Parts: sequence; C-alpha cells; structure tokens
Amino acid sequence: MHWFNASQLEFYVNTSAIGKLFIRYNFITELEDWDNNYSQFQFGYSFYLLKQNGKIK
Repeated sequence: MHWFNASQLEFYVNTSAIGKLFIRYNFITELEDWDNNYSQFQFGYSFYLLKQNGKIK
C-alpha cells in the first residue's frame, strides 16, 4: 500500500452568474519516497451547462 500527501491551492474569479476563471496548483508526494512527487498547474474557465445551476440569488 502506498500513502500519498496532496496539497492544493486554488484561486477563482466569478466572471458572470454562470462561469468562473480559475487557477489551480496541486502538489502530490508519496510519503514512503519523498523523491517520488509531482505537481499540476491548471488554468481555465469553468461554467454551468444548465444556466439555472449557476444563478446567484
């Protein structure tokens, strides 16, 4: 069995009632071997497929 540690930083800006612009950084490390790690950087735009899911009341 392998144990992992994951850390995540996330920043987003609501650009409209149905979407947001985001930046996300993930860092994953295997706890038994600290040299076995990787990171992910994501930049994108997220939106609701159905408008009613994103309405701000």
